Amino acid sequence: MTVPWQDVKREVLEGCGSLLESRGFKFIKSRTSFEKPTATGRAILHFLFIASDVGNRWVHIGGGVRHEVIERIVHQASTADKRAQSCTTTIAAEWSDDLFLNSPEEQVITISRLQAYIREVALPFLERDYSLADLSALLNLVDFEGQPIYRTGMGTCFWQRGLAAAKLAGDHRFEDLRRHYTAHIRAVSNGFYYPEFAACMKYIDENLP
Repeated sequence: MTVPWQDVKREVLEGCGSLLESRGFKFIKSRTSFEKPTATGRAILHFLFIASDVGNRWVHIGGGVRHEVIERIVHQASTADKRAQSCTTTIAAEWSDDLFLNSPEEQVITISRLQAYIREVALPFLERDYSLADLSALLNLVDFEGQPIYRTGMGTCFWQRGLAAAKLAGDHRFEDLRRHYTAHIRAVSNGFYYPEFAACMKYIDENLP
């Protein structure tokens, strides 16, 4: 007999929740995430449960740190849904692998692996105290020639976040980064993302010293 999907999800969340709630995280049901306030925003650990149309079930999780000021700057011109804007993260840890939940045996293994991810990856990342300089360094990686390194899966607001962090941190690379990012975004997808980027840059120029 197949265990109801809601029961499986509840058991996974309960199996992981004790590790997180003891560290001050609270479960947010509407977002299927555990979240904890920080001095500058929130630490977020999000669970993504998937049930395919052929009966496979799995979950994976990923953590991120949200800096409220940076996210407010980024979303001044964002076209993302307002509800989605409230839970975006500024920097993110690597997501876990897909972990299957097709049987009670897989469920036990998956909960154990999720707990290991939380202890070894998520909590060390989420509970670190990040300065603006830290955020700028993490977002604006460059090579030995000072050229930005573009990474897969950065998201369509990645460049805005990097420049907002650099500006707030007083990063001396700000203008060079802006020049490189502007050229890059003009070329990506025939400039599809450029208007939103340009509007964010206008906000930064007009509102940040």
